[in-house]
Amino acid sequence: MIWTIIANVSSICSIIGLPIALFQIAKIKSKAEETELGLKRLLDMKDNENMEKISATIYSQQQDLSQIQAAATKEGTSLEKLDDRCRNIINELNLCVFQIPSRYENATKRIERTIKSIQEYLQWKNIERLKDASDYLYTTIRLLKKENDEFINRQVKDIAKK
Repeated sequence: MIWTIIANVSSICSIIGLPIALFQIAKIKSKAEETELGLKRLLDMKDNENMEKISATIYSQQQDLSQIQAAATKEGTSLEKLDDRCRNIINELNLCVFQIPSRYENATKRIERTIKSIQEYLQWKNIERLKDASDYLYTTIRLLKKENDEFINRQVKDIAKK
């Protein structure tokens, strides 16, 4: 008789405990998803901050490349100094390539094309290669600006959801 009562109480506790346990599991899952989303947003903000620095570097290098182009057509300009400046641009752009997150593959390819064009200029002294390099950097800047605008729009939508 006592064992029957204990069994019945145990069954009742199990029936009551199961929904409570399922509710707790759902609550933990929800918190884990919120944490994952928060971390994803944090990583996106970090990537965007990194890309802003890279964009500033690329813009600076594009300006320097434009100055080199203008100087290369003037008489009396030291080609050695121009070559050194081109090598410095290549070094800066190589750093950018290594710092860009993998999802920005198009920007990386354009920067690599820029580097290749500058290297070809250094090899053959063909001013057209500098113009190509400048164009590649300009399109890279536009691409990164577009990516930044999309990031800002995502942030605004996320804030609006809250």
